[in-house]
Amino acid sequence: MLRVVTFAALCAFSVACTTNEDCSLLGKCSGGSCTCFPGWTGVACSRADLAPLDPTLGYHNSSASSWGGRAILDPKSGRWQLLATEIARQCPLIMFEYNSQVIRAVSDGGPGGPYRHAEVILPPFHHNPTIAGPTPDGMYLLFYIGADNVTNEQDCSGASLPFVPLPCSPRCTNGSFARQNQDSNQYITMAWTADLVAGPWKQRVVLRDNHGNPNSWHCSENNPAAHILPNGTVVLVYRANACNASAPTHGEHLGVAVADHWSAEFVRDDGFIMAPEDPAVSHGTNNEDPFLFALPDGSWHIVSHQQSAGNLCGTKDAGSSCGAHFWARNPHGPWTMSPEAVYDENVTLVNGSAARFQTRQRPQLVFAADGSYRPLFLFTSGSFDGSNDNLAITTHTYAHAFKSD
Repeated sequence: MLRVVTFAALCAFSVACTTNEDCSLLGKCSGGSCTCFPGWTGVACSRADLAPLDPTLGYHNSSASSWGGRAILDPKSGRWQLLATEIARQCPLIMFEYNSQVIRAVSDGGPGGPYRHAEVILPPFHHNPTIAGPTPDGMYLLFYIGADNVTNEQDCSGASLPFVPLPCSPRCTNGSFARQNQDSNQYITMAWTADLVAGPWKQRVVLRDNHGNPNSWHCSENNPAAHILPNGTVVLVYRANACNASAPTHGEHLGVAVADHWSAEFVRDDGFIMAPEDPAVSHGTNNEDPFLFALPDGSWHIVSHQQSAGNLCGTKDAGSSCGAHFWARNPHGPWTMSPEAVYDENVTLVNGSAARFQTRQRPQLVFAADGSYRPLFLFTSGSFDGSNDNLAITTHTYAHAFKSD
């Protein structure tokens, strides 16, 4: 059920621009104020210029939770395809480390959908997919966490498996089980295909910390997103943290890895590009779910889910639905955080009423196909009915349209 609320405006910032950097590289500085590119608004051009939300768009399965995805146009069929997370066996999202799978859904309309389930691309356990492509040689790249041959996976009772997706029986949904930090939730895998619909998908692990240092900022690596350059170089950003919960670097960091070609080795930067312990860049907050894109002018951009106290949306609770924007001239940094949130928990619906997401995460953008990088839809996942760890709710993937010209 949608919850009608009073719309709370984002905090206002007084920003007088002198350079395009003051406009988040998403606009031009002219006469001391920013003229924003289509799709962006705000005094620093970092707010998504969104139309009223049609809650029927995106991917909605009444009996299965989904947790984000990105749409891509299939040139062979002419239809938009959504590669997304779905939780098998009618389980809630909190069961993702047991039952998360990657599905392909199809739109009979435009990039916003609505989407209908077509097939399971990768069975449990595979999670948090993001699609990029095509590469110059015609490949589509799907990045995610998880693996086919998983180890140390456990069921709801804590018993070791041969790993089989579980039905969500009462023992799995009454809060008595302990969430596991699965081995395959700590490294990044890539699948590739030349045909989005027919496949086949081949896969390999592309980023994994094998040094055994539990205090390393990238001991655990997940939540990948990639951008492909015209020369075929693939730039990957990812969320990482120490495996030791008491380590100073246990918070959510963002890192960069680069491959000269999708089939080549991904080489990780030694240092992170942002971290909670670096408030000058990250506002002292945790950032995860990065979505990466580069504009034709050579600027680089990340939209992330920003959480914990001090986030741009104001409070720790609001961090369940807060999007932050970062920009750089080079993917290796330095990165700068824009002063306004990209989105928050508050939306206006197409019927004119206001509603509030209880959780809104996994931001991914879909752009116009004309090479302009004009954003068409913001895909996020969440629920109007409760937090993402609520055992009683079903989360969905929402497609939120940007305002048209």
